[in-house]
Amino acid sequence: MEAIRSGCTAVIDHHASPNYIAGSLSQLRNAFLKVGLRGMTCFETTDRNGGQHELQASVEENIRFAREIDRAREAGKEPYLVEAHIGAHAPFTVTDAGLSMLSEAVKATGRGLHIHAAEDSYDVSHSHHHYGKDLLVRLAEFDLIDRKTLIAHGLYLSDADIALLNERDGFLVHNARSNMNNHVGYNRKLVAYRNLALGTDGIGSDMFEELKFAFFKHRDAGGPLWPDSFARALSNGNTLLSRNFNAQFGRIAAGYKADLTVCDYLPPTRWWRRTSPDILLLAWDRAACTA
Repeated sequence: MEAIRSGCTAVIDHHASPNYIAGSLSQLRNAFLKVGLRGMTCFETTDRNGGQHELQASVEENIRFAREIDRAREAGKEPYLVEAHIGAHAPFTVTDAGLSMLSEAVKATGRGLHIHAAEDSYDVSHSHHHYGKDLLVRLAEFDLIDRKTLIAHGLYLSDADIALLNERDGFLVHNARSNMNNHVGYNRKLVAYRNLALGTDGIGSDMFEELKFAFFKHRDAGGPLWPDSFARALSNGNTLLSRNFNAQFGRIAAGYKADLTVCDYLPPTRWWRRTSPDILLLAWDRAACTA
């Protein structure tokens, strides 16, 4: 509901409920359909709570849900508002056996991977210590990096990892407020990414507020980007949707989905004359702009 009040037309969700795995994504889908909000969700596969059993159950829920979406699309009985990713928690909580299962899930469903990676430097050191590889290099060996891949955070990805993600046309989603809240550091390589989008990691749903935090934190860290770069990153969420829904988003034009937000707007350049013609007052007019 906060997302709707904040003007969001779509939510990309990375869901976790370790005591309720099977069927949990269907509950989320029902909520999206009930309120009329577009969504793309997945279950975060991990072994941090229940070992191999939890890994298996999480992957099975991702596959089950993707197939539920396929059946709903084929039936065409309801609006096509919800899609699936294949979800995973941070790589340090997913063994090679888990990555193998995720790889099979991606290939079987035709979906992309949604994973949080390098949010903390430990994720990187764990990968080097246990597997002798950079994070995304390890994922790529299981065919998990492609144009539908969503990597969240990425604060400590190596230059080789970034080049790999760019080469395979994947996305990096930057979560400025979440990173600040968790005191994990700052992503100083934002300019290096081919596909950059903004997210909140669940700390809020106001994407205009997220844009402001992302810009000011970047400037505070000495970064070279200006607001237009972060506005493009915000708009890039439409590209993520397009790749997964196989539809067009982000413009008011024929053939594009009418996912529109109407914003109250106070134009600073509209003037009116008062009764006395020699007195001009700036009048704040409540108007609407379509974004």
